[in-house]
Amino acid sequence: MNYPDIIKLPLTCNSLNACLIDENLLLCSNDTQNIYRFKKGNAALFLQVDELIGNYSREEMVEQFPMVDTVLLKKMCDLTRCKETVDHIE
Repeated sequence: MNYPDIIKLPLTCNSLNACLIDENLLLCSNDTQNIYRFKKGNAALFLQVDELIGNYSREEMVEQFPMVDTVLLKKMCDLTRCKETVDHIE
């Protein structure tokens, strides 16, 4: 039986644990026990947001990614800043 490769990733937010499984990014909150999943394209975007979040505000981040849905991008920014304001993201 072949099991998928699981890669643990470091994040800016210490209360989130991140694992890359196949092409999905799973985030697990230590605080709320919520699990968030991002599929391939959004997984890559989330990791970029996490990398840049220390240098940009939410509004500046929206300017960095003009082709991305603003609501989704703001929710990603909140998660990277340890603010779980969303119930569900996919």
